[in-house]
This record gives sequence, structure tokens and C-alpha cells, in this order.
Amino acid sequence: MSKKVLLVGFGKLGQSIANNIIKNKHQLTVLKRTYVSPQNDISFINHDIRTSIPNTLLHAQFDEVIICVTPNGRNKVAYQDVFLDGVLPFCKSINTKHIWFISSSAVYEQNDGSVVNEQSHCAPTSFNGQVLLQCENEILKHCKKHNIKATMLRLAGIYGADRRHLINLIEDGFYPEQLHYTNRIHQEDAANIIATLIDKQVKESVINVCDNYSATLQEVADYIREIIHVPNKKQWLKPLQQNKQISNQLLKTYFNDFKYPTYKQGFIDSLEHS
Repeated sequence: MSKKVLLVGFGKLGQSIANNIIKNKHQLTVLKRTYVSPQNDISFINHDIRTSIPNTLLHAQFDEVIICVTPNGRNKVAYQDVFLDGVLPFCKSINTKHIWFISSSAVYEQNDGSVVNEQSHCAPTSFNGQVLLQCENEILKHCKKHNIKATMLRLAGIYGADRRHLINLIEDGFYPEQLHYTNRIHQEDAANIIATLIDKQVKESVINVCDNYSATLQEVADYIREIIHVPNKKQWLKPLQQNKQISNQLLKTYFNDFKYPTYKQGFIDSLEHS
């Protein structure tokens, strides 16, 4: 059955989500801060969620609302600006049956290599984790009060498409000094997962979104170095702040059709098409 879906945010991940939603034959409206050329099967509204919600949305009713926004900078003020001053008031004003908030595994504070699932304790020390957790809690509180479904999708590190940060570091001779576990999800899989979940009867308020394998950064670096034939390790990468293994067992009760189930499939594809 076709649903009315509102997607807030149209960056790299948002565009990929939109393509999947259209393939699933839903009616899609995209809210974007800046103008974008019209596209078939997508209705665009140019609006900044940090300002009052427009009347066109205030009186609309959506089956699903997906919040997929990115801060303008990598600092606490930028995160508060978009999530606390933008996302929260918007979620409290929009009419929908289900809110999906694209969050991050940064809300988990664990740094000891342990396995983390949706019931694990959250007390992040990083500013981004703190702001995202506050935003999650406020959305859940509002939705519970007003009998609206809400699911926080805690994504691991997104890679793929034209994201080459780690590859570029390895090419330049950087190498991780410590055996820290890392977690990731390819952009194509993340978008497919999100578009699939809105068609499921999801009751959980939190779902971790990552692939099937938590690898140490050294293992990933060794794999990339072997493929691109980097001969020497010239410089050490700074130690990572996070060291945990994110479990995706709950996710796999709804979705288990990964195109890139581990980093190996994802990075080899990225390198072959770069």
C-alpha cells in the first residue's frame, strides 16, 4: 500500500533513501533547506526546520516522517543548532503516525571493546553523542505523550559512495596504532534498510544500524593497504575515542539483505569504482 512519506534532509544519505522510497512506490515529499531542481516522483519543499513550520506542512498528514539532517559544522553549537533548535520543534509540530530519527552509535559511551546492543547504557562523553541522545529522548517523550510511534535509528559510521577519508589516510601512509574496534554501514545498505523499515511493523524505539562485522581499524587498514599496495607505514593515526562492537541482531529480524555485509565487500567496491 502506498504511503505518504516526508523525508527531512536531502544530503548524500537522504538522496539515496529517497531513491529507495520511490522504488517502493510511495508518495514522497522532501524538505530541504536550499533549492533543488524538480525531480520526477518527488515533491520538494524548500524550508529550514530551524524556523516555524510552513502552513503546507502544518495541516498535512504523513504516514512516515524520516529525519535525516546534518549539522553545518563538527562542533557542539552546530549540533545544538540543527538538532535541538531545529529537529525537536519540528517533530513536535508535524502530523504523522511514525517518526524515524537518524541518530548515531555515538550515543554509546562504551570504550572497552565490549558488545553493545539497544539495551546498553548510554552516557556519551562526546558533544555529538550528548546532543543526539538528548534529541532522541525528547522525541521519544513527545511521541509517547501523543501516541505517535517513534524509532531512533543509531547508524554506525557511514562509508561508500564518494566517502574516501579512511582510504586517503591509508594512501598517505597513516596507520592505526591501537587495536580499536570500529563499526560501519555502507550508504547503499543504510538507505535500503531505512526504506525497508518504514514498510515493516516496527515497534522498537531504538534499532542499531550497522553491518555484520565489527572489525578493528588495523584489520581494515591492512585490507586496504593490500589492495592499493601501500608499502610503508609512515605515520600513526590518533587513537580513536570509541572502541566497541555494535550488535545488529535486532536489525536482522527486519532486514538481512546486505549488499555489503562486511567492510571487505564495501571497500573493494569503492576502490574498484574510484
